[in-house]
Amino acid sequence: MSIRFAIQFDTRSKEILIDLLNKEIEIAEGNIRDGDYSEEAFIRAEELFRLKRGILYSKPEEGVNEIKPQVKVGQKVAAQTRRKEENDSAEVS
Repeated sequence: MSIRFAIQFDTRSKEILIDLLNKEIEIAEGNIRDGDYSEEAFIRAEELFRLKRGILYSKPEEGVNEIKPQVKVGQKVAAQTRRKEENDSAEVS
């Protein structure tokens, strides 16, 4: 059994991913047209086609309006420190 990953992306990210995959597919197809009939070339092209189909056919999840960025621990600490400094400077004034 292979390991699987799940990602979320918005409409613009979907467009970017499809565009990038199209460029890579063109390169892979060009290599095959130019005579690279190796197993690796065929596998690479098929993997790219499969990725593109998976992203292209993906549908939005019901009830999910937008992807909320995850706050990392360091960002949260920095925000708390900034608030504390602002409160301290307001008390001194």
